[in-house]
Amino acid sequence: MTFSVTRKEILEAAISLRGVRFVHQGRNDSGVDCVGFLHVVANKIGLPNIVDATDYKRQPQPEVLWKYLLKNCEEIPLSEIRPADVFFMRLHSPKPRHTAMLFDENNIIHASEKGVRIQPLSDFHKEWFCRAVRIRGVVD
Repeated sequence: MTFSVTRKEILEAAISLRGVRFVHQGRNDSGVDCVGFLHVVANKIGLPNIVDATDYKRQPQPEVLWKYLLKNCEEIPLSEIRPADVFFMRLHSPKPRHTAMLFDENNIIHASEKGVRIQPLSDFHKEWFCRAVRIRGVVD
């Protein structure tokens, strides 16, 4: 059976988490970090285990997260990112340390230290965006 989900369904799952507080290594509706945000959204759309929470260490491990994302996602060029796609960001670091989802052409939705929120893309330097993925089976 092939997995299929619309961008609208993904974004509805993401927006349902708006206001959820930030909890380091949080993996449920009561608190999430940026990886937990992806984990909970994936569970809400019927795609469990998009990331393996048991393999996530205290410090960011972009290589480990990337490996798990590629099980259910495909890498796409940053120039092709569309709403509901996920990208890695370098926040004040040479390595990717944060994940976020494109919400619309001007905003992202992500778990920041202020909780899950929608934030303008203009708040981030373009060079911070480094890799992107799309969930396999996404339809418009």
